[in-house]
Amino acid sequence: DFGTSVGMLEEFGPERVRDCPISEAAISGAAAGAAMTGLRPIVDMTFMDFSVIAMDNIVNQAAKTRYMFGGKGQVPITIRCAAGNGVGSAAQHSQSLESWFTHIPGLKVVA
Repeated sequence: DFGTSVGMLEEFGPERVRDCPISEAAISGAAAGAAMTGLRPIVDMTFMDFSVIAMDNIVNQAAKTRYMFGGKGQVPITIRCAAGNGVGSAAQHSQSLESWFTHIPGLKVVA
């Protein structure tokens, strides 16, 4: 996590900070479900390469919900990923997929 979550548990408590198993599909699915019930999850996916594993939940659930319910559904998730990080993490940990995500209706990409 590159230290991005250091101190979060102490600051926000166990009701808001969850440690998850390394399963991007499960993490993104849980975040989408939590967001649909009114929470505002922040997901640290660590490497952007692994967001591809979570694409079903990101694209077909989170991004489309607003359109599927006539603008009434919201899925406010923030997903943080390291991209093209140049720290010698090999080909499976260094892709930059931001441009790919910009073509998905319903997503906002900040790079």
